[in-house]
Amino acid sequence: MNHWINMNRRPVMDDFPQLLTIEEAARRLRVHPSTVDRERRRGHLNCTTIGSRVFFTREQLIDYINNQSRTQCRNTDSLSTPTTGW
Repeated sequence: MNHWINMNRRPVMDDFPQLLTIEEAARRLRVHPSTVDRERRRGHLNCTTIGSRVFFTREQLIDYINNQSRTQCRNTDSLSTPTTGW
């Protein structure tokens, strides 16, 4: 008997990371799926592959966002400020 295996516990879906498709990742990043695929092919966005299928984890998307360069927003007079209470 293997003592390192807990025979009374079955794996549950919470034990596995949620895998997102290119389309699902694009929705979460609010970009077009081709942008996600391009960033993946350039090596800027890590992915997980199973066979020929490409997936992304939440952590991979967060790492991608954190690695993006941040630019300061410019305050220009030519742009109007929204009046929706922001």
